[in-house]
Amino acid sequence: MSCNTIPYQRPWPVARAGRTWAGVRYQVAGTGTLTEVTAVVKDSAGTTALTLSSASTGATLTTGTSGAWDFEIDQITAVSLASGFYSFEITLTLASGEITDWFVGDWRVKD
Repeated sequence: MSCNTIPYQRPWPVARAGRTWAGVRYQVAGTGTLTEVTAVVKDSAGTTALTLSSASTGATLTTGTSGAWDFEIDQITAVSLASGFYSFEITLTLASGEITDWFVGDWRVKD
């Protein structure tokens, strides 16, 4: 296994508490077969507030995009997080067993 030590940093669009958030789609060049995507959202104290995963719920893999890893952090119908600032980390798992932290960023939830 290996880990990418310089993840891509990109904030998510601002969400409104109790309202629908549109989600975010990622499509990046990559080698190997992407088998799972997990996004962990943490509050300012570092406590996990939300986990979104293609293995359960909250993230979707798109197959058939040649030469790219294509996935989406799905729409959230009613954002249940309190207003504030959060951080996230998206981990990609490949069929080879390699796990990489490709994306990190901030997410603001407003009232």
